Amino acid sequence: MKNQQQKITKVQGTDVTIKKIMLLVKKQKSIIYWCLMINLVMLSFQSYSQILFMKGINTWGTSAGNVAALTELGITWHAPFLKWSDVEPVITQKDLTVSQVTSAMIDQYIASHDWSKFDNVVNTIVQNNWKPFPVIGQLFTSTVPQWQGKPIVPDIVDATDNPAGIPVSVVGRDNFLGHIYLHLRAVVRRYKDKVDYWMIDPEINQAALFRLFGGWKVGKGWEDWNWVTQVVQTLSKGIKDEDSYAYVCLPFNTDQPPAVTFYYAHSPFLGGGDVTVKDWPDAITDWLPYIDIVGIDFFESQGNPNENCYQRIKDRVTTAVTKAAGKPVVITSIGCPSGSSALSWSEAKQNTYISQAFSASVDAGAAGFFYFEIKTAESSGVVITPQDIDILNHAETCLNNAWYQDEYQFGISFGDFLLWTANTYFSGNINNAITYFKTTFFNVLETSEAYWGLVRADGSYKPSFNSLKVEYAKFRLSTGLPNQVLIPSKLNTQNSGYLL
Repeated sequence: MKNQQQKITKVQGTDVTIKKIMLLVKKQKSIIYWCLMINLVMLSFQSYSQILFMKGINTWGTSAGNVAALTELGITWHAPFLKWSDVEPVITQKDLTVSQVTSAMIDQYIASHDWSKFDNVVNTIVQNNWKPFPVIGQLFTSTVPQWQGKPIVPDIVDATDNPAGIPVSVVGRDNFLGHIYLHLRAVVRRYKDKVDYWMIDPEINQAALFRLFGGWKVGKGWEDWNWVTQVVQTLSKGIKDEDSYAYVCLPFNTDQPPAVTFYYAHSPFLGGGDVTVKDWPDAITDWLPYIDIVGIDFFESQGNPNENCYQRIKDRVTTAVTKAAGKPVVITSIGCPSGSSALSWSEAKQNTYISQAFSASVDAGAAGFFYFEIKTAESSGVVITPQDIDILNHAETCLNNAWYQDEYQFGISFGDFLLWTANTYFSGNINNAITYFKTTFFNVLETSEAYWGLVRADGSYKPSFNSLKVEYAKFRLSTGLPNQVLIPSKLNTQNSGYLL
């Protein structure tokens, strides 16, 4: 059983359990001994609230990644994506609300599904003495289960809810939440003796915008901030109801300038201008009560080939630390490509970017750094044309300027950019230009993901691998080094306070 009395703490190199301390106290009558024991307990509480800096890696596709390379890199934490559909490819009933989920139903779920992929990843992490920090409950159309042969979505009202035209099965908002809740309860019940830390649906704060990009999210619900908040609550509840001592982390998307976020929400691109969204710092404030750790995801490098990122990342972490109100802030996922050359990236630029990103994160007070990911394909099937590169360069300028613009100013700039694209390459046809951005342009940006790895296709290490290895090696268990970071204390019985 896992409870606060059985959590082992380290006190001057000796394993001490709270349970053992309390048993000793009960046997002694001496006031002096009582005082000593109370001091020891307090020292144990304080010690447990400190751990090593989270030196981590992200891996995609329910995979532990290249174990040999990760060992060489020197990670201590591992954050794999555990895809919902890898355990539950299809749902067997449509109607299921959160209130209908029972403990017996959870046991039946565990007994009736194939956990081999999840087991392999979690066991590999534990066997290599890494701390698991899995991502669960990711709600992309490519990761949720299917109903009647199509991925489940909360609702469809009009064409703006599914601009990519992906075949989907509508199950209703309440049923969508019910299936999420059942899955998370089952996952946590199965692994709570091995896993204490969980990440939930990364970057859900940009759910409305994600409907534009390849159909990552589909449904009217994703443009309703109140309902998205319900999703966050349900994800957190699914974990906490099963393990009240578990830690929930929500990774926030921090890529978009505020002007871009609000412009898309209030323009015809998303639901005719009636979409409710919030900039990521305000999203942290809204959802802080449901999480224990604030995550920062940062993937600006897809459309911004500027390797000098120190100040940009430091500013984000500094803002997040302020908004987190004492809760830890972790770089939960960050990636930078080493190619292709068509996108103006190189191994040298990747090395500079990662080195600066790590330094900025540490300097701003982050409690950990998870890189995405160890090895990628190093090639892409997308053909990038001179037209794509020209449009991309103009888009980069437009988006970079957006950091210094309000929504109205960006709207003018974006309109000019869209008009330039239409006149230059689509004979003035705006609709054809918009179609290009929703399809081809997105695929061009996505090619960078094939080069995010720290290891080349032949298994050799890129310069960025060796640089990150050196940075990780600096964080050793030694008094005086900046490796002791504060995290929520497992010994807080309500899991709502922090020994900071």
